[in-house]
Amino acid sequence: MTSEARMMRAFQHENVVKLYGLVAETSPVTLVVEFMSGGDLARALRKRKIPPQYRIQLALHAALGIEHIHEKHHIHRDLAARNCLLTKDYRILKIADFGLTRKGHKYILRGREAIAIRWQPPEALQHHIFTPQSDIWSFGVLIYEIFTNGAEPYEGIKDVRKEVIDRRGHVIFPENVIKELPTLIPYITRNAFAYEPDKRLTMKDYRAVLQKMVAAMSGNSAGQSHSRKHRTNRANAANLSNRPSRSTVSPTPQQNRSKGSRHAPGVPQPAVASKRIRQSRRKEPSEAKNSSRRKKKESRDKDNQQNQDSCRKKKKRERDED
Repeated sequence: MTSEARMMRAFQHENVVKLYGLVAETSPVTLVVEFMSGGDLARALRKRKIPPQYRIQLALHAALGIEHIHEKHHIHRDLAARNCLLTKDYRILKIADFGLTRKGHKYILRGREAIAIRWQPPEALQHHIFTPQSDIWSFGVLIYEIFTNGAEPYEGIKDVRKEVIDRRGHVIFPENVIKELPTLIPYITRNAFAYEPDKRLTMKDYRAVLQKMVAAMSGNSAGQSHSRKHRTNRANAANLSNRPSRSTVSPTPQQNRSKGSRHAPGVPQPAVASKRIRQSRRKEPSEAKNSSRRKKKESRDKDNQQNQDSCRKKKKRERDED
């Protein structure tokens, strides 16, 4: 465990699980590593949680991680979907599980060791020899897992060792996957599964191919988005051209001469005109009401005057009679 921690300390890459420390007081020693809430790639593939458009990106992440490990002069020796971890949104992949990883450009297994036969190249199965080119073979099997929803390599074949060593066989991609990836799959089959290790390409080569594929997919997505936006703009322009033009009313000279107007000359002011009309309508009933009040007052004054005159005449008659 401590040797695994020492190796992990040498890896500093966004596509390799990060080591934070270890707890030596417990037995066995416990590694404290980066938490990947998405779980392992194999389980996510089997549960159909990864959309097809993300899978090329995840394959690129695996290539980047393994390329970094090789640059640090290490051989992973156990590359498989079960040893790749994902973030919660399944968008980022990181290489994990370095229990079988060895430092150097070549490792020969002297004793007995449990290895996953279905992911190993012929030189590892026959002569127990591991090199960075062995990881290239395992990477080809990982690509098979990614694009077959985590299917078991060599499904239906009982003696995989005989298939790989004697028959020089390798995993066979389904026809639908070959049609989906007509460039990548023949490239993997021809170069990653070459029987002689020195005829296999490097991880740098596979990383470059996958980067081009990701860039092409991103370009197509951007082009489709631009095309949709262009069609929308043309439709909007057509709708605007089909709309009837709005008629304008020229303002009166008095409106143009009005000071403090916030409207430009030649622009109608319907709100102001409506306000004036409402004000004039409010004035009319008010004036009629005032006129009625004046008439009533004049009538009352006249009645009072007549009453006063009548009283004076009555008093005068009474004095004359006395």
